[in-house]
Amino acid sequence: MRPWRWPAFCVGRGLPSPTASAAGSESAFVAEAVTGSHVLHTKGYSQTKGVGNGKFVRSSAFSLCGHRWYIHYYPEGEGSDIADWISLFLQHDHTDDDVDVRARIKFSVLDGTSEPVPKFSQGPGLATFSSIQRTWGFMKFTQRKALEESPYVKDDCLRVRCDITIPMDIRTEPATPPFVIENFGRLFLAQAGMDITFEVAGETIPVLVARSPVFMADLLGSMKDKAMDCIRIDDIEPAVFKATLHYIYTDTLPKLDMMGTRSSSLSICLYLRIDMV
Repeated sequence: MRPWRWPAFCVGRGLPSPTASAAGSESAFVAEAVTGSHVLHTKGYSQTKGVGNGKFVRSSAFSLCGHRWYIHYYPEGEGSDIADWISLFLQHDHTDDDVDVRARIKFSVLDGTSEPVPKFSQGPGLATFSSIQRTWGFMKFTQRKALEESPYVKDDCLRVRCDITIPMDIRTEPATPPFVIENFGRLFLAQAGMDITFEVAGETIPVLVARSPVFMADLLGSMKDKAMDCIRIDDIEPAVFKATLHYIYTDTLPKLDMMGTRSSSLSICLYLRIDMV
């Protein structure tokens, strides 16, 4: 019979009070989003600098997140006071005058491995596109000199990625009923289907290891090839051990009369908190 130390992470970190019950209900807010990206590949970067201040080069149309878009690239800035900057804007091809589109926009220069360069990235920023406001972006995306002195304009080519995230409507839905927890609780109370036995201070206690990922990994993983008809635990009292199992199986602490005394109930709370530090 092999002595064994109770794992620190067999249970969750959120612990109820000693008198907590299983009654209650749940609901969930579900916030989803649609994301996509488009890479603007500028070949002949040096030639674009002759476009002029306030003028842009427009990308081909692309579809992302169920919408049609263009990128406006200003090689010499969008405004007269920022002629030494590069400006980048995203245009939404608005086809429905009654529907606004909210989106999070980010522009990033890509390195040689197609990863965004943090120094040459802007966003994400939240924009609302409408029939009145069709473009959104960064007038001062980056200073042209800083970009040209970096290794990211290579072979006269520049690649910029636009990431678009469109949040969907937030909905409320009921949480999944805890049928699995209830079933595990019934197994625990009936002592049915147990596959490991613990000996705690001379008392044998059967356990179903499937309820705890730590049990599964420890007892059926690295130790599964060793003969273990019974596992001895020396550093916990039987009442506290049973209460801990009750918590693992049911996500609740047992009632005080099941533990004998309030001090025992407090002991399990203290044990769980200390052992997980």
